[in-house]
Amino acid sequence: MTKSPAAAVLDSIVAHVLAPDLKSMGFRKKSRHWSHEAGETHRGVTVQASQFNVTSDSRFTVEIGASFVALGHPVPSAPGAWGTVVRRRLSGLRSEPIDEWFAFDALDEATIERAGADLDRKWARLGRPFLTALQSPQGLCDFVCETGSAELALEVLDRVAVPLGDEARQSQLARIAADRAAARAAARARAGSDR
Repeated sequence: MTKSPAAAVLDSIVAHVLAPDLKSMGFRKKSRHWSHEAGETHRGVTVQASQFNVTSDSRFTVEIGASFVALGHPVPSAPGAWGTVVRRRLSGLRSEPIDEWFAFDALDEATIERAGADLDRKWARLGRPFLTALQSPQGLCDFVCETGSAELALEVLDRVAVPLGDEARQSQLARIAADRAAARAAARARAGSDR
């Protein structure tokens, strides 16, 4: 079956930006999913194309995740990030997450180059550090304490720090989530009073 122009361009972007890095880290590829198992840690990366893609308006996102069997997480039953317990899209790794997709026109080289460059920047700044942190529960907790969003801090607190039994990291994660939530509420109140 012949690939659509949008699918061919997406596969080319992924082959140039993500695939070499993931291969060098020992990930196995299946379609647009990469998986890595080391002991009881299962990490995954998935490139998800929009179901509404057409040649002139194509979008994709990248999800990264992990499951830690020693903490009671099930072994992933789906490939890549989809089967993992803790997972986030690249855009969800920012301190203020926004659901953002990479966009291109499969017939416009400038938009293709822009999508590839944008993915490369965000992968280097957000994706690779998160994927590295996912090598261990402690590494994930420390990463989120340094950089995570309130939503990610709450998820990691519930699914990783509590089962880990690490009270110091639990306290840090809870404080981050509370501080960020308070900052958001204050910003909303200021925005409301400016009207």
